[in-house]
Amino acid sequence: MRPRALRIALVGNPQSVHLQVYWRYLRERGHSVDVLTCGAAAFADMHVIDVQPRIFNRMPLGPLTLAARLLKIARVLRAGDYDVVSLQYVSTNAVMAALCWRGPLHVSYWGSDVHRLPLQPKHVRLATPWLLRHADAIQSVSEYMTLELVGRGASLDRIETFQYGVDTRVFSLPADESLRDPM
Repeated sequence: MRPRALRIALVGNPQSVHLQVYWRYLRERGHSVDVLTCGAAAFADMHVIDVQPRIFNRMPLGPLTLAARLLKIARVLRAGDYDVVSLQYVSTNAVMAALCWRGPLHVSYWGSDVHRLPLQPKHVRLATPWLLRHADAIQSVSEYMTLELVGRGASLDRIETFQYGVDTRVFSLPADESLRDPM
């Protein structure tokens, strides 16, 4: 028996290959998926909700712009009747969605959002420990990343690690260099 279809809000950049793969995976399983972003859709059938209020499109990202976007995200989440919100990469929009959302929250960490945290805007850096404690489920792309997330305050029992890359215990170059293909 297949579980019921969910209404899911993905918060992230629709041009990201990570978000696209996740969006496609959820759609293929019958879920209704909206992408909340300030960008354009990557595919014709991708339902994107622009969370940037039009009046602020040409203004720099400042307190007024952030406040207007926060209010719009809150309205979209309330009106969307979502079952879960999934943050695809920790960004300004992701932090805002997490602050507004009271239901199940999933956070996907891909690596650069944790490793480049010192380069993120101050509000994202300050909100990250709270976000890690608040998330119901956290997706990590490596064991190293999982340890990094735990070190920043995440609970290990809420993290699922989906190891990216090659398992060098299973796949490795032959010891005899003459058997290796030239790169």
